[in-house]
Amino acid sequence: MVLLDREAAIRLVGSLRERLGGRWAEVFAEKRCVLTMRRGDLSGAWISEAWDAGVGIRLVMPNGRIRHSSSTGLTSLSHHTAAQALELGAADGSRSDTAAALPDGQETSQEEGISHWISGEKDALEPFVDSLAVAIGKETPNNCRLEIEAAISCQSLSHLSTDTDLVGDQRTGVRITVLLIGPGSTVRRRWAAESCPDLFGKRDPAACASAIEDARKRLAHAAVAPSGSFPVVFAAGSGGLLIHEAIGHLLEGDLVRREGSLFSSSLAEAGSKDRLPLLSPLLTVSDNPLGLRGRGSYRIDDEGAPARPSMLVDCGRIAGWVGDRWNSTATTGHARRQSHRDPPLPRLACTSCAVGVHDPEEILRDTPAGVYVDELRSGFIDPSSGDFVLHAAEGRMIEGGRLTAGVRDLLILGNAVESLANVDRLGNDLASDGGAHSCVRSGQAIATIVCMPTLRIASIWVRAMAVPRDSR
Repeated sequence: MVLLDREAAIRLVGSLRERLGGRWAEVFAEKRCVLTMRRGDLSGAWISEAWDAGVGIRLVMPNGRIRHSSSTGLTSLSHHTAAQALELGAADGSRSDTAAALPDGQETSQEEGISHWISGEKDALEPFVDSLAVAIGKETPNNCRLEIEAAISCQSLSHLSTDTDLVGDQRTGVRITVLLIGPGSTVRRRWAAESCPDLFGKRDPAACASAIEDARKRLAHAAVAPSGSFPVVFAAGSGGLLIHEAIGHLLEGDLVRREGSLFSSSLAEAGSKDRLPLLSPLLTVSDNPLGLRGRGSYRIDDEGAPARPSMLVDCGRIAGWVGDRWNSTATTGHARRQSHRDPPLPRLACTSCAVGVHDPEEILRDTPAGVYVDELRSGFIDPSSGDFVLHAAEGRMIEGGRLTAGVRDLLILGNAVESLANVDRLGNDLASDGGAHSCVRSGQAIATIVCMPTLRIASIWVRAMAVPRDSR
């Protein structure tokens, strides 16, 4: 889909450079629709549809200063209004009425294309959500409350800059969130994919319901997490947030360029063949926006650059970073923005850890005592120090090489270098979340995908989020 008039967009970026003295300019246009479906004991049943469209312009000045502005809609951005939006009007007061976005009438056809895709996905999603609600209702007690939210999104975008021609992309995604609220427990599950067929092909409503009920029972009788340093085993897929936080965020190009990352000095030595691994030699991690299809994958980034893989860690050695046009020597196709209202930043997309050689069951058997993490809910890292905190919503104790009592709401605290150097087992399995989670940075939320095998850290600090009053 094309959302920009090519010739008008070329004139626009040329005019901005000429009139405002910039050395590089871009115009980014998008149109998107998000359909949200709810089924719940508390919220009832409803469907809503939200549309958004607009144009973002960015100008890089000779001193490196960046100006950015945006306008709503796809037919209103002229040379003159663009210059005004960047807070510097034309020196001679002249104005142009040539719009960079679509001429009147063409926007309707773009909307029809998005609507057609959304409608087809809705027809497939609605019966699945209904079947899932029925299956969970049969499995769980009557005193539980169920909420299901499903969201379908479709975004069309176009981009043109001083040195790149007009390119476009269409990005799609579907995500289902299940919340089961029962006495003494709350279970949340999220699944995502690029489209409904991709999502449904991997999941049966009855099997999903059974797994959710098993988790509810575990959490209803879960113990308070122990405090101390333990071996921690992350289930396949669940360790993705660990890698996302403790490796990925430290290798985003703007932090590296400002030397605000713990890994900045390691990247300066990346060409040396004699350097020793900083992390466990078991770890090889890359980010490829096209390597994992899902909610968050793309063909071109938000600066119009083709998506391509970027090696982050090679056998424990820091090997590279994710970069955009202005924060690295060469873009890696990782410039991303939440919407046309935001300037792009170098961000992760689809982060994957190469599989190891250990059987997951063997990893458990080789762990006499420790903690097993079923699901990581959120995380935070200080890029300069590498210190991080992860919230594990669900876990189990490991005793005698077996999974035993459930635990919930754990905090896992560590340091990126120390903790990841302590990875001593890596499974030969692999699991992806399909883009079920979003990453928020600088106020911008974007979908990201992680794919991880089972992973064990030999020793890391664990404690409960809160201590019940009767146990103090």
